[in-house]
Amino acid sequence: PESSTAMTRLAVRLLAVRTRHLRKLEPLPLVDPTADDPEAPPVAHDVWPDVEELDPQSSLNLDEVLARLPEDIAQDILGGSNMVALLAPTMSRCHRNEVLRLVLRIRLNSMALLPEERVREATGSAESFSWQDLGTGLYPSGAMFNHSCEPNCLWYMDRGVLVVETTAPVKEGAELSIAYLPVARSCDADARGRRQRLFREFGFQCLCPRCERELPNQVAVSASVPVDASDAEVEVVEDDRPR
Repeated sequence: PESSTAMTRLAVRLLAVRTRHLRKLEPLPLVDPTADDPEAPPVAHDVWPDVEELDPQSSLNLDEVLARLPEDIAQDILGGSNMVALLAPTMSRCHRNEVLRLVLRIRLNSMALLPEERVREATGSAESFSWQDLGTGLYPSGAMFNHSCEPNCLWYMDRGVLVVETTAPVKEGAELSIAYLPVARSCDADARGRRQRLFREFGFQCLCPRCERELPNQVAVSASVPVDASDAEVEVVEDDRPR
């Protein structure tokens, strides 16, 4: 599938980042799209140690993490790690589990490179929208955002840079959240259906306020595979091949 191809290509690129880190070389810079605006804030970048912060829950070994995912997705991840090792044998000269852990990081934390115009058009709309993603990126800082079925932020990509902005006033100290999957369409009205999709794609049952309101008598037992992200800024490692 094209999504698996994008994940594999991103993993190979990240192995190159890892190799530069191990050789004590500076990370490759990201071209700053705001360079023509002297008053714009600089774009910061993560380095390989920030990627390593995106680990599955430390109390679980990799086999336990895979066992919590749907079988076909677990097999896709295993196949992806084998493909990465075949495509980049020199860069992947590390333990099998390290390649597998990298592919898991990507599978559970990567973000599609979404076009701003289509995202704004779809946000809050009950209609179904479709578009061609611009690729896939791994943003350690972006992975800090939790999912909500009534998010207060939207996100999109601006020439490879992750942009997150609020969609409504947010009280000081309130959590900022994004939607991992579409949640505003008419077909997303069923909370059980949303939970099923999220569980299948990300391995957790949603406990957001909207789901709790719509399923007040149903206790969702979390089967999540939690990930932690560093508080560093963002480096993009993107796949510019349309998916």
